[in-house]
Amino acid sequence: MGRGLQSDPALYSLEVLLPEPLRLEANRWLTLWPGATWPPWGAHITLLVDLAASGDDFLADLSQACAQQAPFSVCFDRVVVGDHWAKPGLKTVMLVVDPRRDPDAEALRRLRLDLISKLGLTPEAIWPEVEGRAYRPHISLTAGLPEAAASRLARAVAASKVSVRFVVDEIWLLQIDARAQPEQQEERPVCSFPLGIR
Repeated sequence: MGRGLQSDPALYSLEVLLPEPLRLEANRWLTLWPGATWPPWGAHITLLVDLAASGDDFLADLSQACAQQAPFSVCFDRVVVGDHWAKPGLKTVMLVVDPRRDPDAEALRRLRLDLISKLGLTPEAIWPEVEGRAYRPHISLTAGLPEAAASRLARAVAASKVSVRFVVDEIWLLQIDARAQPEQQEERPVCSFPLGIR
């Protein structure tokens, strides 16, 4: 995709999007798991969100930071239910890395911390509601459900024994529609950055 940011600061997120074959499979899961939903841009792992950025310098710094990272494999196959961080009273259902394979999750944590450092981000530049909690790499399966519905979804996902395994070899920059209400915000992929020197 062509690269280019608005001249005025806008809000962006950095995410790992599922590779195309997995994205197609993930869409099929929606028919098997009542209550599961993906956002319009598909299943993903969020690294950083609500970044205020503009201009080519940010893109150059991001490209260089990604080029210094080697690709690595991850596997998300453990389903958990937790409180939704932004919607009191609702639950979120997520796929996470099994603790016995913590190196997978640790690689994502290291990548995220390195991006924060290389991009020179300050705490004010990162969403405080998210940054106030320990970062846990995950793939969200719902935008928020009542507890009973979340439990049903979690049981259906666990019964399917799904395993989301792939190689993280690129990071996507997405622009956030800051004009919309938080629950209606959408993100538009702008461009991707490969990991490793190619």
